[in-house]
Amino acid sequence: MPSVQLVLSRTRKEKLKEQVALIGGEAANTNRDAVLDADVVIVAVKPSILAEVMKEISEHVKKDGVVISVVTGKTIAFMKSYFQGLEKSISCVRVMPNIGALVSQSATGFATDGTVSEEHKKIVKDILGAFSGCVVEVLEPQLDAVTGVSGSGIAYILLAMEAMIEGGVKVGLSRSVARDLVIQSAFGAARLAKLQNRAGEESLATIREKIITPGGTTAEGLFQLEKRNVRATFSLAVEKAAKKSAKLSKVK
Repeated sequence: MPSVQLVLSRTRKEKLKEQVALIGGEAANTNRDAVLDADVVIVAVKPSILAEVMKEISEHVKKDGVVISVVTGKTIAFMKSYFQGLEKSISCVRVMPNIGALVSQSATGFATDGTVSEEHKKIVKDILGAFSGCVVEVLEPQLDAVTGVSGSGIAYILLAMEAMIEGGVKVGLSRSVARDLVIQSAFGAARLAKLQNRAGEESLATIREKIITPGGTTAEGLFQLEKRNVRATFSLAVEKAAKKSAKLSKVK
């Protein structure tokens, strides 16, 4: 694998020093300096300052470079507009990772505008794969759905885990024991689901059915969840988050 030179830039210089110390690479004095001679440029800034950043770097990005945007709500067309008239063939890609990236287990979606070469796609997938457990390509409008499912989804799962821990405390477990049991149960469930997915089985119910004994404890717990429309509520959370993402994308 070829060596990679990493150059970082951000406004707050003290934070920049911390990042360089944490992950390595070099610190650039300006955004312009950071992109000079870079084959791949990753733009991860607040949407409100993206236009300012793009104005600063657009003339200095390599003519056949790749720009990966992790900026919520800003389209590929918006990014590419800053390269118009510069006689450059820039590949622009939008990415939606999640907080799992902190432990190299992000569920990450990415989208192109159809003009990105397979070579550049491979570069993008290799980069995303470095911090992701799965990388999926979707159409750009579907990134809002990715936001609803995985971008926000870990928060839903953690909420469910918190509720289970509280339940464990109510029935007599110490909080630390309940926490350990819930975290491992969630990890085991995810592991089983992932193995099943690799085997080509689509229905998670096949795993769930192996746990349920007629008239047993799991059946009673699931009955209470279904009675309170928990399944529908989780589904609605995904839908509403996706719609919110789409709405925010239209805010100038």
